[in-house]
Amino acid sequence: MSAEVSLLIITYQAEATVAAALHAALAQEGPPLDIVVSDDASRDETFAIAAAIADTYRGPHRVRCFRNPTNLGLIGNVLAGAARCEGGLILLAAGDDRSHPERARRLAEAWQAAGSPDAAVVYSDVRPIGEDGAPVAGWNEQVARPPWTLERLARGGTGPLGASCAITPRLLAAPEPIDTSIRHEDRVFPFRALLLGGQMLFVDAKLVDYQVTGGVSRQAAATPLEELTTLTSRFHRATLPDARARLRDAELAGASPAILRRCRQTLREQEALLALSSGEPAGRTLARAVAAGARPLPLLAYLARLAKAKLAR
Repeated sequence: MSAEVSLLIITYQAEATVAAALHAALAQEGPPLDIVVSDDASRDETFAIAAAIADTYRGPHRVRCFRNPTNLGLIGNVLAGAARCEGGLILLAAGDDRSHPERARRLAEAWQAAGSPDAAVVYSDVRPIGEDGAPVAGWNEQVARPPWTLERLARGGTGPLGASCAITPRLLAAPEPIDTSIRHEDRVFPFRALLLGGQMLFVDAKLVDYQVTGGVSRQAAATPLEELTTLTSRFHRATLPDARARLRDAELAGASPAILRRCRQTLREQEALLALSSGEPAGRTLARAVAAGARPLPLLAYLARLAKAKLAR
């Protein structure tokens, strides 16, 4: 495993949590790892804290810290960090999450047992924690589980949680270099893995302490109407680049007509829901979307919910 596995810690403004994240990486069991910290031009002490820990570390793993001269965004930072990794499998870790000691070993073993495919996502379950590091009860999200198909992923739903994933470097480059405008890597890497004939591998164990407090996606809406307008608009605006990337990948890889149709359908539906949640006229938006290939049912369902929310004001 020593020549095959890297652990990439992606950081930005994480001075309060990066020490715990890096110490968790250094405590990984099994053969030595190639550990890389890639800091995205943090303005706080994130990089200095990580570099100090790396400088004083004396142990079996190799650890290196890098700081981007300018902020590259999530995918840009993943690309910069991955370019410095030497493993054929790269475990991803956020600067506010903590890998359990057996994480690298168990994900690597699952990958190796499958024949070490060069297009793969290997992922696990997670344990939700708060900002204080304590477990959070009643977390209302769940890590998505197998079986995985291109059809399922083309619909644009949540894939494996990015913080729990390991990927192979090929997913960053094929069928073309990944678009840095993508906001959610867990909606694109799994699709690429199957599109390239690879595998999705699930290890059924909680191997990451995943910080769940804070963040737009976990803020409750003030009213049902706000949920269906402000938050819906924000969600689709954020995920449209992911949908466009999946369609582009499918076209370049020569995906089947059914998968191409599903990717286009998902994109048109998201575009229409963004337009509707932004207040564009319903009739014209619906007609245009359906003519472009969107299914009418999800759009009509949204309009029905919107009407109900307006009555409830």
